Amino acid sequence: VSELLEKLLIGNNCQLKYNKDYIKSPKKDGYRSLHKIFTFNYENKNLNFEIQIRTKLQHLWSTTVEIYDLIEYKNLKSGSFNKLKTWEGLFFKRCSKVMENFEKEDFISSKKLVNKIFTFKKYIKIFERLKTIKSIKNINLLKDEMKLLKMYNWPGNLKELENFLERLVVTYNDGDDIKAIIKSMLLLEYSDILANQNLSLKEMMQKIEKNIIIKLLNQYGTVNKVAPILGISQPALSKKCKVLKILK
Repeated sequence: VSELLEKLLIGNNCQLKYNKDYIKSPKKDGYRSLHKIFTFNYENKNLNFEIQIRTKLQHLWSTTVEIYDLIEYKNLKSGSFNKLKTWEGLFFKRCSKVMENFEKEDFISSKKLVNKIFTFKKYIKIFERLKTIKSIKNINLLKDEMKLLKMYNWPGNLKELENFLERLVVTYNDGDDIKAIIKSMLLLEYSDILANQNLSLKEMMQKIEKNIIIKLLNQYGTVNKVAPILGISQPALSKKCKVLKILK
């Protein structure tokens, strides 16, 4: 890590603003990485950028914690609770120590700690759960599935989309209906409409359809651009807009 940092070329207009070495002094939960925040001037504006540098083992530890969070909804990475009061928190802290000893080539200490970890049934259970990561496969989204993703509002912006795709990859099994999963998200967005018992099924669907068309028109601007996304002809979409009283 130190050698890589020395090779980084930082311009003259960049200044080190923040430096934290979590490798020499790991966080209590076992997190290890080198964090550096630089400030630089661009078009008379002071902007910041952060560099995080870690070894492959350190990165493996960090991403494994994130994946476990996605599988078990534990919020170990960003939770404000005391992680070291949980079996998972203690497990990952000990694993971090094993990796630290391994990087220092202290293989005897690493082996002793690994043996100690596997004397606890709780730790073995966590390890077995993590082995499901090996079954993760690449998912190819088809054209229709991409259209559904574009229809969703994503109130959390890119971060929400990122979290959804990560969870999809982790939980996906061969044979799962990805289209149905994405559709369920669309239904969640319009749960207030579906919960309205004063509306008939036809009225509910019309309201949902109207909302989707309006959002796509706002995003793409014209009926000609929106029609292919919905998989219908331009005249058919124009007719729908007229029926649903959508002003183009």
